[in-house]
Amino acid sequence: MDTKKNLSREQLLAYMQDACTAEQAQQIRMWLRERLNDPALDQLFSDLLDAVEIEYDPEGKERIRRRLDSIISVCPALNSPPRKNRARWRRWPLRIVEYAAVIAAVALAFHYRHEANTPRQWVEVYAGMGERREIVLPDSTHVWLNAGTKLIYPKEFNRAIRQVYLSGEMFADVKHDEDRPFIVSADRLEVKVLGTQFNLKSYQEDVKSEVSLVRGKVSVDIKASKMNGKLILTAGDILRFNKTDNHIDFLNFDPDSYANWIDNDNFFFVEQTLGDIVADLRRHFAVDIIITDKALRGETYYASFVNNESLDEIFEALNKDRLFSVRREAEVYYLSPPLK
Repeated sequence: MDTKKNLSREQLLAYMQDACTAEQAQQIRMWLRERLNDPALDQLFSDLLDAVEIEYDPEGKERIRRRLDSIISVCPALNSPPRKNRARWRRWPLRIVEYAAVIAAVALAFHYRHEANTPRQWVEVYAGMGERREIVLPDSTHVWLNAGTKLIYPKEFNRAIRQVYLSGEMFADVKHDEDRPFIVSADRLEVKVLGTQFNLKSYQEDVKSEVSLVRGKVSVDIKASKMNGKLILTAGDILRFNKTDNHIDFLNFDPDSYANWIDNDNFFFVEQTLGDIVADLRRHFAVDIIITDKALRGETYYASFVNNESLDEIFEALNKDRLFSVRREAEVYYLSPPLK
């Protein structure tokens, strides 16, 4: 496929329905990425939806979700800095871009074809490495984005549902609305609430996704082979999902002592491996951290940091049993087995 040529309705429909080859899918994604701001593309999607009857079914919804996730993961935020030299992202301002997010809009239109007023104008919010940002959604829900996070949401929610898309980590204080559930779609997780406080972490590059419930009740829908179904969480529950082997862990914490990361750069690690902790520290401090020994990655910790500790202080606390050594070269930290 020549990416300079127009994309036909048939090619687009085949892509959205997982009915094309991997090579064709990659070429279509390149074509879409080059035309994110083209109004004609939005019209193409609109015409396609009017011409094709889409049956609402769980399998069809999951196919479209995978399409959207793949596009979100490969398309950088508009006007975002290059991926190299990530350590310099720390002071970049928050980028909020309002535009006709044609890819997200068409995915939602496929999801909720039966709704009369599917939203078409979208907002994309991106928090770069070393950044944390707070936003207020159209329904007055407060959302905090952790470092390296992208959130896509409609400029106005419709009458039936409040749906947002996440790649990264967010803490949400959801405004209660019995008539419109609040749904967060993130990779293979879908979290549904009416009004509550919860944390959702689902980075594309991480092996595990995690939902922590501070207040209220949520249902979590896991989209994985032989595992489709909803799980109910109550306050103090943590659901941790391994995307590699589809394993689920259920953990507990005290909501009253939850060291929320939105306050004073807190960290709250509940039976987290050193590998998972390092991934969080990389994003927050915007530095490279390399674990040189595979066995170290699996060491498990239960720890919280609530006093604005530096990276060196966090390493010192985690290493109280001297299980690893820390070496710094320029902006790169190396964690290795103890020196003898």
